[in-house]
Amino acid sequence: MTKNVIGESQDLEKSFSFTVTLSDKTINGTYGEMKFENGVSTFSLKHGEKKAAHHLPKDISYQVEESGNEGYRVSCDNATGKIPDKDVVVVRFTNEAIPQNPPSRPDRHKPTPPPENETPKEKTPPDVPAPPKGNPPTTKNPTPISNIPSKQVHQPTPQTSRSDRTATNNLPSASNKTGSQRSAGSVHTSPLDHIPKTEDASCIEIWLMLALLSFLSLAAMIVMEKRKN
Repeated sequence: MTKNVIGESQDLEKSFSFTVTLSDKTINGTYGEMKFENGVSTFSLKHGEKKAAHHLPKDISYQVEESGNEGYRVSCDNATGKIPDKDVVVVRFTNEAIPQNPPSRPDRHKPTPPPENETPKEKTPPDVPAPPKGNPPTTKNPTPISNIPSKQVHQPTPQTSRSDRTATNNLPSASNKTGSQRSAGSVHTSPLDHIPKTEDASCIEIWLMLALLSFLSLAAMIVMEKRKN
């Protein structure tokens, strides 16, 4: 008999019990490495061990059984048969360790449901730090809007022609209205208000153009007088 243990989780130091039963119950004593009593021999074997029986009577039946092999898948050769004449029968027992079921891995993409009779916890907002005690920090007084100097935009005064001025001066009702307005507290107007301001660049350009035209006309008149003479 031979014993072999295989598998990833095998225990090479584990002993397995064997029972050899003969059909002739009158066989007693030691036959080789086996001791029989009323045709039955019991012993144990580990991985790689073996045991043999010699000089047994021929043509008697035998049966080999193994015990203590929980957690193993057992395969055997020639476990039952008859003792041959002048021949050797090899009984082989091979035990393969059955791998234990590995723990199931939780699915990372599947959320784990909460246990029964337990409500899901609500998310609490993060703690907001309380403002420091004491007087709040003072800031410099900003400049009031009323004190900010505003940019003055000079708008050109509309020019009036000489004919308009003459017509205005000749109207008697205008002076009366002006007197009544002055008596009523209206703003006093001056004749110089109609004169263009000197800081107005557009008026200066007009004056320069008028002066150039006057100079050209004067020069033309002088040339014409010289031609006549």
